[in-house]
Parts: sequence; C-alpha cells; structure tokens
Amino acid sequence: STQSTGSSGINAEYGIDTVKRIFNSFKNYSYELVCGSSLHDLLDILGLPNQLDGAVTMAQSWFCEEEEEVTPQLMKRSPLVITPAMELAAVQGFYDTVQHMYELLKRYVVSFVCSAKLHELLDLLGVPDDLDGAVSLAQKMICGLTSSALASADDMRGFFDTVEEIFYKLVEMGKAYVCGADIGAIVQELGLPDSLTWAVNVAVGWICN
Repeated sequence: STQSTGSSGINAEYGIDTVKRIFNSFKNYSYELVCGSSLHDLLDILGLPNQLDGAVTMAQSWFCEEEEEVTPQLMKRSPLVITPAMELAAVQGFYDTVQHMYELLKRYVVSFVCSAKLHELLDLLGVPDDLDGAVSLAQKMICGLTSSALASADDMRGFFDTVEEIFYKLVEMGKAYVCGADIGAIVQELGLPDSLTWAVNVAVGWICN
C-alpha cells in the first residue's frame, strides 16, 4: 500500500518484524558490544540505513534490559526471569493490543480522536490505565503523527506490568487448568475486560511454553 496512514495499521514498513530481526541479529554479538555501542555504531555494525534508527533503538533497549527489575510488590513472589523469547512475545502482544485499539478508534470521527485527551480515550474505550501506551500509539497512528508504529519502552511498561500481574494470578490458578483452558474463559475467570485478551495470551504463553 502506498498509504502512509489510515489502512496501513500496525504492519507498517518499520514495524515489529523489523525489530524482531534486529533483536535476533544482536544475539550474534556480545552483550558488552550491543549495549555499550552508540546507535550510530550499531547501524554501521549491522549495515542498516539511518531510517531504521528507531527500530535499532527499540531492539537494543529490549536486548539490554533482559534482566527485568523486580518491583517491590513482586519481591514477595519468586522473581520472574524474563527471557528474550518471553520479551518478544510480550512486545507482539502489545502491538496486537495497539492494533485492536486502532480498529476501535477508527469507528470515531478523526477530529474527535485527535483532539481528545488520553484519559478521555481510555474512558471512551473502557480500558484500564495500564494500556495508556497502547491507546496513545493507536491515537498517533490515526492522527498521522507516526507511520512507523514503533513504541518506546515507556509505552510498553504498563502493558508489561499487567502481563506480570496476570502471570502470578495464573500461577495461583494452576498450570494444568491454565494450559488446557480457552483464553476467553481465562479472561472471564479473572474478571478482566476484553482489551486485556492479548496480555492474558502472553502470560499464558509464559507459563505453558
């Protein structure tokens, strides 16, 4: 498609698949090299054009933050070690959520969506505050403020925190039940809104895969 906004949705030119490829290519190098290099150096090392600086920055941030900080309220539980594969699953789940928010917002008049405050859109869509990063990115895509649909680590923080919270609830429910149940049934069992379906899906994958 030659459209830069509108129907292009999440699968934009420099979308999640590009970030995944760069992330995977980092595994050929040492942690010290990847995490100690400047963005310019990484572009040179990988032989990538400057247009992909956003994708490289995002892949570097996830590669170098593999050791997730355990927040105080999680300290009482056994620390969750986040592997690169688990991170990629969560990033994909975040983008699936953004795509869902994008489709929901497309039902409204563009001028309204683009002038609305973030908290107004959260209320309108009936989604929890932890999805503010997903809704914000969907709003930017609709309003033509971004065509690449690349999110920062900050955009995803609330989503990641939610996935972790759901993960611990699923542990309490028991692996045998969780891994044999339908995602929709688990969402209902936890009393969560449909907008968190993808967060639940990620957490289930963390337990069952």
